Amino acid sequence: MSPSLTSNTAPRAVAPGWPADDGPMAALIRAHDWAATPLGPPASWPASLRLAVDTCLGCGFASLVCWGPELVQLYNDAAQRILGAGLAPALGRPARQAWGPAWARVGPLAEQVLRSGKPVLGEDVPLLLQRGSALETAYLTFSLGALRDESGAVAGVCATVLETTVKVRAVAARRESEARIHAIADLVPDLLWSDDAGGHSDWVNRRWLDYTGCSEGDSLGQGWHASIHPEDLPALLARRRGALQQGAAWESEHRIRRFDGDFRWHLLRAEPLRDAAGHIVQWLGSATDIHEQRLSRELLEQRVAERTQALRQLLLRVESVQDEERRRIARELHDSLGQYLASLLLAVGVLKAELADAEARRRLEALEAQLQRVDRELDRLVFVLRPTALEDCGLGEGVEAYVQTWSDLTGVAVDLELQGLDRMRLPVQMQAAAFRVVQESLTNVAKYAQASQVSVSLARRGRQLVGSVEDDGVGFDATDATVPAPNRVNWGLLGMQERIEALGGSFAVESQPGTGTTVLWRVPLRPAAAGAPPPVTSPPAGDGGAAPRDIRPGAEHGQHGLDAHHGDWGQSARPLAQMLLGRLAEAEEAVRARDDFLAIVGHQLRSPMNALSLQLHAAERWLGQGDGARATDGLQRARRILRRFVQRATVLLDVSRLNTGQFRLDIAPVDVSALVARVLDGCAQDAAFLGAPVRADIEPGLAAHWDAQAVEEVLCNLVGNAIKHGAGGAVEVTAAREGAAHVLLSVADRGPGIDPAQQLRLSERFERVVGVPTMTSGFGIGLWLVGQIVRAHGGTVDVAVGPRGGSSFRVKLPVSAIPARS
Repeated sequence: MSPSLTSNTAPRAVAPGWPADDGPMAALIRAHDWAATPLGPPASWPASLRLAVDTCLGCGFASLVCWGPELVQLYNDAAQRILGAGLAPALGRPARQAWGPAWARVGPLAEQVLRSGKPVLGEDVPLLLQRGSALETAYLTFSLGALRDESGAVAGVCATVLETTVKVRAVAARRESEARIHAIADLVPDLLWSDDAGGHSDWVNRRWLDYTGCSEGDSLGQGWHASIHPEDLPALLARRRGALQQGAAWESEHRIRRFDGDFRWHLLRAEPLRDAAGHIVQWLGSATDIHEQRLSRELLEQRVAERTQALRQLLLRVESVQDEERRRIARELHDSLGQYLASLLLAVGVLKAELADAEARRRLEALEAQLQRVDRELDRLVFVLRPTALEDCGLGEGVEAYVQTWSDLTGVAVDLELQGLDRMRLPVQMQAAAFRVVQESLTNVAKYAQASQVSVSLARRGRQLVGSVEDDGVGFDATDATVPAPNRVNWGLLGMQERIEALGGSFAVESQPGTGTTVLWRVPLRPAAAGAPPPVTSPPAGDGGAAPRDIRPGAEHGQHGLDAHHGDWGQSARPLAQMLLGRLAEAEEAVRARDDFLAIVGHQLRSPMNALSLQLHAAERWLGQGDGARATDGLQRARRILRRFVQRATVLLDVSRLNTGQFRLDIAPVDVSALVARVLDGCAQDAAFLGAPVRADIEPGLAAHWDAQAVEEVLCNLVGNAIKHGAGGAVEVTAAREGAAHVLLSVADRGPGIDPAQQLRLSERFERVVGVPTMTSGFGIGLWLVGQIVRAHGGTVDVAVGPRGGSSFRVKLPVSAIPARS
């Protein structure tokens, strides 16, 4: 036996059947002729060696024990499965002989462990192993550790092995695949990139580097920001953030800087790549150069705008010719035929006075009556063609005369409001357009609306002429009323819209079946803002004869976009033209909002004044009848109505100051119960008329610091809406403390409810609920006022389904309001 295998401690007797493991390798160890090996029979082995063998056989990983200077090896079943049949004959042989060609890599590491006693690690080490009848390269990850004998000296090496061939080959295959994909990506003309799940760029293709002139390091992470046009970068980052939050693909158009400093338009697209569980693991994106297409589209839009303007100028010319012809015919009828009729009537009157025969007089009287009817019909025709008041006195008196005559002929009451038109002479085209819109609107009311009440408003608001015609008739679906469509039978609304828009104004129709109809328009009193297409007095030459092209937003125009303007745009040009005109009008939106608000003040204040007038008239009648008690009660109601009028006027003026930053709340202690009682008392008459009981549930002793008049206006709007739109059902008003710092006011009705799709629109100016037949017409100012006042208090308002159906408006206000805006 080699001296190196002896021990200072005598070996203990080997238990029968050692090793005790029942695996195949344990059986081979028991049957092996160890006396023919450098280790000798197991009875002479030191206890440390037998312990190492037992540990090796009990290990789940591939494990080997190499003992002595020659590193005679033993191993477990897992090692035989991984290392192959080539090791089976190597049991009890020195490792140098057993490992063959692989020893060149493993041997120096094992000898290093024998010398130093320190472990050595190897990761994904390629080794040439004998597996079956052939040599095969396998990748192993292993740990070599020192084995010590009873004296503590290093006597051998223990190896734990894990085969990683499959992993290494998979990684290599993936890298090869990625390299192939990247090579293909470098061939395409688009700029390609990829981001990790968090949106940080981790790869760009060669085309990106060549186009931008940036290095790969400068392009990864957030370095690509420097290649985006500074004006486009904020919108692009916002779009990316939204896509990351929603996990949805995104697309946008932005300018990217070329290596020479020139910026070109690109279409950017990005798609998320998900794993089997649906989680985003990567983002793949592309940027396609669309610079020429973008320029072509902009040129096309300019051509469309010019063409649209030319068509509108032509329309104005046609309308002017029509109006002039109407005026001429009206004058001819009035001056010539009217004079003949007057002379004939005078002659008949003289003849009737001279006749003594009763029968002859009777027949002349009948003729005279017939001539008078003809004369009235002639006056009506002259009036319809062009009122003489419009010709002689201007727009205000012309509209007033027409509205009065129309009301007399139809029997429909008209509430007319004219402001700022006294002694005002407008341009002929504007005056004619405004009058024709009023005329056509009232004609439609007479034909289709079945209305009992009409409101006509025409006023000068700053630099605009603002008008509206509102009726309480049957209404109609106005969704497509002003959109060009083939085979349209009635072009009246579209004609009105064209008249107004040709003058640079805006036109809208609001109606739903059962809700009445409102026609709204505004026309600037001064020339259009800078940047608008210049007036064109005649169509450009050479535009006739070509087939119309599709120029709808989103349509592809390709390289032929430059030639797309050679044609008759017709109806297909209108959607894009409308979009462009809308953009031109955005700069004036703030002024228009102010003017719209001022226009609405009269509507909001007229209602309580009408109620006040009726109440005072009733009180006068009761006093005349000697009923003092009823008269006193009526005067008290009139006083409450007047108080509500003053409050509403104050709130409207305060809210008008919200838009100019001058609004300040008058914060003072408020008894919430008393405030709610005042609101319900003011709404009691409407509730009784509509048969809608109002119930209140107020937490006792509830107090707060608010602007009492403003919060009262909030509740008046909400309770009034609930009474009007609650279909006669009960209205429930509650007020209770929510937490320590807030009060919750709730107004719930049992009406038809509000479509969730429209709930977001309700707090906008002049938005009304549509699609609900029972809703009455209005200007949509109430809920906007509610939102403004609540936010000014630092509170919130939301709408949800009520506890018993219908709608429930919840206003959450701080107990001690701190104005959110001043």
